[in-house]
Amino acid sequence: MTIAESDRSVWRISAQAAFGALVLAIAAGCAAPAVVENVGFDIITAENRTMLPDSLMRPGARVKLDRILLTDSQGASRQPETAGEVSVEVRGGTYDATTGEIVFGDRREAVPPEGYEVAVIHADGARSVQRFKADFALVHGPDAPDVESFRIALLWRQDGTPYEIPEGTPLIPGEEYEIRAVANDVHGRKFSSSDSNYPLPPGRLEMTLTGFARVDPGTTRLVARSGVHSPRATYEVTAVYGGDARHAGTLSF
Repeated sequence: MTIAESDRSVWRISAQAAFGALVLAIAAGCAAPAVVENVGFDIITAENRTMLPDSLMRPGARVKLDRILLTDSQGASRQPETAGEVSVEVRGGTYDATTGEIVFGDRREAVPPEGYEVAVIHADGARSVQRFKADFALVHGPDAPDVESFRIALLWRQDGTPYEIPEGTPLIPGEEYEIRAVANDVHGRKFSSSDSNYPLPPGRLEMTLTGFARVDPGTTRLVARSGVHSPRATYEVTAVYGGDARHAGTLSF
């Protein structure tokens, strides 16, 4: 090979390399930009507990929208770069974009039948939704169909300590007593009108009294009246939960 032929061969190799580099550069410039395809986020309670989707949520609860994570078409993950990159929609509650706080509604008529819903939507169109069941039992007590068992007891307090009075025990006229109603629901929770983490509102009880008078309609406190008699007992109370006769209890003294 002559020097001239060698020069021409080197030129051809250099031209091919330059053309290949040019093709790669054009291909890179024409490649589709990464698009956000998936959105992830967490709902955090005031106790810093992450709520699982489809779990029970207390009406009126204040929670935080946290750890929003975006994953694009190239598999890269990141947090939103600007506040306007994502939008948030809440059904059955309100969202404060400044603080990231979500307040779930505490009125049953304002909550959709399917419960609360939080949606985070990216500007590219990707969205993620988490739903929570509105646990109105924590506010109003369980609905009657959700009650597995129900019982009542008569309490007498001394120095703030409650003592259960066995049925048939003679009561003291003029003394104040208290009805403790306990309802166990299908989720294994015990709701009680006293001494319970799950309060049972007195308004859920329909009480029929003989020999007793209610101290306050908003409580289950009773006072034993004097000189009252019935064919079966001097004092008697019947309590029905949620208007359902299947969940009723009667005590006689």
